[in-house]
Amino acid sequence: MTWQPPVWLSALTLASITAQAASLNSGIDQQLNNDLAEGQFIGAVVLVIEGDQSRPYSYGLLEANSQATPGRGTAFEIGSISKVFTTTLLAQQITKKRVTLDQTVGSLLGDRVVLDPSIAAITLKQLATHRSGLPRLPANFRPADPSDPYADYDMDDLLSYLGSLSAESLETPSAYSNLGSALLGQLLAIEAESTYERLLKEQILDPLGMQTTTFSAIPDLAAVGHAQGKPTSYWNLNVHNPAGGLISSLTDLSLFLNSYMGSPNASRQLAMTPRFMDSENLGIALGWQIRLVAENDPIYWHNGGTGGFRSMMAFRPATEQAIVLLVNDASYDLTSAAFIQLEHGGQTSDASPDYSDYVGHFGLTPSFSISLFERFGLLMAQATGQPPFELVAEAEDEFTAKSIGATIRFIRDGADQVGELRLVQNGVEQRGPRIPAALDATNYTEVSMPTDAFSPYLGRYELAPGMIITIAANPTHLTASLTGQPAYPIFHYETDRFFFKVVDAQLQFTRDDADTINGLILHQNGQQSAHKLPETIEE
Repeated sequence: MTWQPPVWLSALTLASITAQAASLNSGIDQQLNNDLAEGQFIGAVVLVIEGDQSRPYSYGLLEANSQATPGRGTAFEIGSISKVFTTTLLAQQITKKRVTLDQTVGSLLGDRVVLDPSIAAITLKQLATHRSGLPRLPANFRPADPSDPYADYDMDDLLSYLGSLSAESLETPSAYSNLGSALLGQLLAIEAESTYERLLKEQILDPLGMQTTTFSAIPDLAAVGHAQGKPTSYWNLNVHNPAGGLISSLTDLSLFLNSYMGSPNASRQLAMTPRFMDSENLGIALGWQIRLVAENDPIYWHNGGTGGFRSMMAFRPATEQAIVLLVNDASYDLTSAAFIQLEHGGQTSDASPDYSDYVGHFGLTPSFSISLFERFGLLMAQATGQPPFELVAEAEDEFTAKSIGATIRFIRDGADQVGELRLVQNGVEQRGPRIPAALDATNYTEVSMPTDAFSPYLGRYELAPGMIITIAANPTHLTASLTGQPAYPIFHYETDRFFFKVVDAQLQFTRDDADTINGLILHQNGQQSAHKLPETIEE
């Protein structure tokens, strides 16, 4: 599928959109309030934009146990959203004819380091679209201080690592790379005979009037990050600043989004031009991820995460809508909320449908299942190792999943209970019986575990790209949550082994030679391994 950024709305259409004030989807608002009351996050701010109207929303606190609340001007670490600032800078430098998309790493680094030809031939386009083959992080990244992991990794370390790479070092197929984004920003700075920080300030931040966007926290304006309920420090990302070092606010991010909406200039149009489509509905431009609602109706988005924060920013040109979500809690992800807002707007039925008959887990094969759950007032589904997607009701017990081009029909038994689903995709039907909703108490018996023993298990474990199991703690138990799903308690039954009560599944944690937990195995209709992620940029 090939397409171009859409023609912008006429003044008449835009006027009809802006006649009503921007509003947050009521299902999202209710979910945020519920999750806040349950202690699932510390604080959050949301900005909803519709045409020339915007409205902020605030939840929770600047810091646990404080009285202050976050607002439009509160600063948060935005993590990997920084990447679209770097690719916006790239697009600007291209329109100024300072660089080209086909320019290579070797041509810009010059004699600073001797590179293998395969590394020297990597282009700026490949770096901007995560097609370089460079790994997520460099192998010589060994933080001296886990609370500020990037602070001691500098340009000399980066050049030394690049010089050590060969063609065999490149990942096939290419994967998302924080390293690649960091290198892109540093190459732009080298070409401009400047620093990345100065170049970004001169070319983007100052012209847009982004006064609170920085690379170091301003104490009077900053929220406090949290992980597992405890405060975290802000990070100095050093040479990785182009990949995730920015700190910003709703006010400033709205200025940045506005430069892409309405009538974007040539560099913004260049940044929005699709470069690769990974599937019928998903692709990437320069830095911006793309999700197609319909043909010629894309949502441009990027999310981010650091040791104490999560963030999401997205806009939909066809409807002049945008949203920014910032959370000062590393365990709370709001990515799916942005898509719901931009696809459904602020309107949610006053009487939300009852999806309780469908909620549960359905096994299609011994190692592949689909979980159904309610979130933001909608019925969501998530297949093993894949991101969540929305199900839209078409008839009784029949739904479509537009984002994956599939339909799901639920089959009831003689007692009128949903006992099976049938997934039809690409003309192929798969049947999945419901997995029992709770464990037989005779199979597993909880063994008490003191809360001061929780710490080694806490963290994030990657099952597949974009699919993270987060292990956190509540006052009595560890909890586990898969990307896009609620957190559920897990119950200890023997050393490094835990079980769920909401589904027939268990977690087995693994250790390295130093007896440090380095991963887990999810046992559910088979098994999947996940490695523990370092406390670093997560998106």
